[in-house]
Amino acid sequence: MAVGLDSGAVAYFLGAATGRKGLTLGISAGFAVAGCVLYTLSNVTGTAEFLTWISPWRWFSDDAMMVNGLTIDILWLVLLSAVALIAGRQMFLRGDLQS
Repeated sequence: MAVGLDSGAVAYFLGAATGRKGLTLGISAGFAVAGCVLYTLSNVTGTAEFLTWISPWRWFSDDAMMVNGLTIDILWLVLLSAVALIAGRQMFLRGDLQS
């Protein structure tokens, strides 16, 4: 759920910033898929583990949230979502809908 909220917030921010649906969907979907691939490959190979810090899947999956419950690491995803939603709302309110 947190990864979906994070991806949706990034999509909202990009949509408000650019106003282009295709670009917004491509970047936000790429963000989610690339994060999943990066996280999965780093766990399999162990060579790119330092790159998992930028993947939202790491913050959701590493602590086995379904087993251990909510941990403090999920706050990074919630914080990123909140910042993206607030910034996206401000950009959306300042957007010119006439052009």
